[in-house]
Parts: sequence; C-alpha cells; structure tokens
Amino acid sequence: MTMQVATKETSRDLPGAQTQEEIASLPLTTEDGTKVPFNSLYTSSSSSENTSTSSKHLIIFIRHFFCGSCEEYVRNLTRHTSTFSSSINLTIIASGLPNQIPGYRQRTGTTFPIFCDPERKIYAALGMTNNYGSGEKKPGYIQQGSAWLALKSSWTLLTSKGGLGMEGGHPGQNGGEVVVVGSEGKWVFCHRMLSTRDHAEVGELLELLGLEGKEGKESL
Repeated sequence: MTMQVATKETSRDLPGAQTQEEIASLPLTTEDGTKVPFNSLYTSSSSSENTSTSSKHLIIFIRHFFCGSCEEYVRNLTRHTSTFSSSINLTIIASGLPNQIPGYRQRTGTTFPIFCDPERKIYAALGMTNNYGSGEKKPGYIQQGSAWLALKSSWTLLTSKGGLGMEGGHPGQNGGEVVVVGSEGKWVFCHRMLSTRDHAEVGELLELLGLEGKEGKESL
C-alpha cells in the first residue's frame, strides 16, 4: 500500500483509486484517544470531530508538533479561520501523539480539528517524504529566520509535555496538503512537501478553493 516516495515530478500527483480506497479506513487518533477512519474527514457517511456540512475539505499534514516552520504555516492558516469556517472543512493531521495537541493549540492559536497518525501509515501511503532539507528558498508563509525557527523548535521540544523523545512525531517526516470535494470524497488536489518548509502557499489553497480567486484562473 505504501506509495513510492514523492519526487519533484510526482509531488502533486493524485493517489490512484486503489490507494484512496486502501487508506480510507486507516485510523486517526483524536485528542481524547478515540480512533476514527481517515475518510471520516471528508465523507458524509462517516462521523468524526468535524461537524461542517461543507462539500470542500482541506486536509493539512504537518511534519510534527515541534516543527517551527509548520507552526508558522498553521498560524497563517488560522488568520483565515473565518473564511474557512464558512465554507471549508479544514483539518490538521500530525505524526505525533494526541497528548501534544493541547500545547500545539496554545502555541499556534488554532481552533481547527487536529488528528494524529503516529504510525505514519497515511503519510507513507501518500508517498510523503522524509528528509531534513530546507529547500531552495524561504516560502512566503514563514516570517521568521531559519536560525530563529530552529532555536524555537528546540526550545519547544525541551519544554513541551512529554519532554524529549518522539511524542511530537518523527523529526524527518514531511507533510503536505489534500483537497477533497463532494459528499462522496473526490480527490482533486494532493501536494507532498519535498523539504521541511515546502507546504503549498496559503494563497494557492485559497485560490484553489474559490476563496481568493484570480481573474482567468478556474477554482473548485
């Protein structure tokens, strides 16, 4: 079921129908330890923490709970909370343990639902990469310098509940973004990070979802 790890040429390929079917039932863990199937995030036939009736679902895979770059990304997304909540069902998935969710909420100020995939089975099935490279250029969603983010990440790791170890998630795991539409869950967008700061820009996602369109470009 594990896909070949994404490359520059394949980082935006949609997973095949068989992969989509196989990962649909893979478990995610909620903040209180409840297990829910992955497809409960984007189909009306399953139940989850999400209560939105929206037919557009944006799923953000962050790297791990101690990643400063991902925290910057989530803060950027959180600035658009009112926009997303009115028409988009946005969910965050991390590779760490549920006991790290409260601290992550506090640091990022986000109210979006957060789930965990500590065994990283969904990450692997989608071909998400594992590396520590920072990429060729700093993305727009990062406002801080690399040295500051590295220091902040280390401090967060040392002071977070659970202390040292892997409770925040594997430090080399990269994430990505998925967009699914319709009550039956049609995949229309999938992006895998190729480096530790390679999330799709928030503006691109807003445009794709029809929340911030540009003239001449079609949105969902």
